[in-house]
Amino acid sequence: MNGGDRWQRMISTIDRSLSRVDPVAAACEGVRRALGTAGCSILVRSASGLLTMSGSDEFSSIADEVQVVMGEGPVVAADTSDLPVLLPDVSRPDDRWLVVAPSLSDCGVGGMMALPLRSGRARFGVLTSYWRTPVMISAEMYADGLVLADIVTELLVRHLAGESIEFEQSLGSLGSPIVQQSVGMLAERYGVEVAEAQVRLRAMAFRRGSTVVELAQRIVNREVIEEQDS
Repeated sequence: MNGGDRWQRMISTIDRSLSRVDPVAAACEGVRRALGTAGCSILVRSASGLLTMSGSDEFSSIADEVQVVMGEGPVVAADTSDLPVLLPDVSRPDDRWLVVAPSLSDCGVGGMMALPLRSGRARFGVLTSYWRTPVMISAEMYADGLVLADIVTELLVRHLAGESIEFEQSLGSLGSPIVQQSVGMLAERYGVEVAEAQVRLRAMAFRRGSTVVELAQRIVNREVIEEQDS
């Protein structure tokens, strides 16, 4: 399967579960169904550390909390390393997870996958998937998970920017070079983190009735952006 086909298939999977009431929770459930997992959660970065913004069930939220409280585990590692972390069999952990694995097992986790939510240099959190039994994470499942993480990242940025959530063919604009360049310029202009600049760009475009790419091009061209748009 080529990248474009996979992207559209994953968008369609999440789109069927979207809700205007709680789009992040709906997307979380969509990911759970797409990957065939027992549970899924979306953790976001905050001043006090990682927090579960949405979990498909209590099982997932508890498994998240165990790792955050202990300060170790695939969730913490994915957040700090910016790399996907797989733990297919909790009963057979490698040396990194010898302490946290028993606690995860006590929560009912058999296997898990933690994927960082990021766009360029901006880090937003972690997407987790949990299985009740050990799992063979195939290359196809892993590739689907990476695409889903990209989609959830953009959904999260839109949600934080106060934008209505509707997936369309243009999804994925956050990863374009022109958008990344404009985000860096906004971060420098306003003295904020890259993640906040991503959200700020989204919010500015939404209020102006402009696409993100169009506004990004104006910023890169150093056209005047009114202070009120910040």
